[in-house]
Amino acid sequence: MLVGAALVVAASLPAQEAGVAFRRAERLRRGINLSEWFAQVYDTKGYTKEHFETWTTAQDIALIKGMGFDHVRITVNPKPMWRQNAADQIPAEYLGYLDAAVKLCLDAGLAVVIDIHPDGDFKEKLSSDATVEQFGDFWRALARHYSGWDAERVFFETLNEPEIRDRYRWSGIQAHLVAAIRDGAAKQTIIVEGARWSDDDDLLFMEPVRDANVIYNFHFYEPHLFTHQGATWGDSW
Repeated sequence: MLVGAALVVAASLPAQEAGVAFRRAERLRRGINLSEWFAQVYDTKGYTKEHFETWTTAQDIALIKGMGFDHVRITVNPKPMWRQNAADQIPAEYLGYLDAAVKLCLDAGLAVVIDIHPDGDFKEKLSSDATVEQFGDFWRALARHYSGWDAERVFFETLNEPEIRDRYRWSGIQAHLVAAIRDGAAKQTIIVEGARWSDDDDLLFMEPVRDANVIYNFHFYEPHLFTHQGATWGDSW
């Protein structure tokens, strides 16, 4: 598990819906990633029933709660449940595993961010408009599935660290995803971010999305030399 590097600020307009997002953001003061559970699974067996049921346990969640965390970020790789040209048909068995994970955290008194957290190859495919359309279909179906869950404590994050360098293209993609999510779930708060690995400069560049029930998120790792010392990915320090 890795401590999350994201910070959040709430939207400002219109006032009524933004007030909901601001209030809910109070639940996201101290969080932690539940890494390598539903994303970044490096076990050769992959995304299996055994892995989902044993990687993170009720004892782990109780420890997180006991340490004073108020929320967890469940990183979810869409690839294991992705059906090409039918991305809105998410396998029920997989959703069952994810449901159990979300419920485990909620029952412990933790808020949950469902963060779509694919590998780089998936992000590269977002250069294709057809993939973007399917990604919207996927998010609409996932949002609809969780639309009946506690909107005060279940949040949706559009995409972890988009690697798209074209800020305008990412803005268009994210607008499409936000619209799809909102079509599936009217009440949940959506977490959005700027291009190029969710950096702060790109957040400042962004035009606000046309949805007030959102939280704006950025990742900040400076000085990278310090925050990524010993990391096995990216540049070698």
